[in-house]
Amino acid sequence: RGNTGVAHLSCLVKLAQLATEKDGSETESTDSEDDDWPSELWDTCGLCEQEHHGLLKCALGWACWNTYGSLPEHRATRRGALTILGNGLLAASYYDEALVAYQCCLVHQRQVGGSVVG
Repeated sequence: RGNTGVAHLSCLVKLAQLATEKDGSETESTDSEDDDWPSELWDTCGLCEQEHHGLLKCALGWACWNTYGSLPEHRATRRGALTILGNGLLAASYYDEALVAYQCCLVHQRQVGGSVVG
């Protein structure tokens, strides 16, 4: 807290988790409900609205994947978490690992028959 410019990673993760959860539980939802998932909470500062970068973005990407990676593969939230992980790995210059995350996301997207563009 304060204006030191420092935040605890665990606090940022908890804030994103709380803001993402609609009712505090991991219940089944449809893909259309997942489309409203506020993924920007995982890669953008809620205070200054600047995008996280580097290792912080990578750590938040892993936390997002750890939070939502256990959801069923058909859930858009799970695919979004995988994309956020890829973005975080890319931001921290883990290029090969980011490519694997993006490839997995593409496979999941093709399996559910969704668009892979835009």
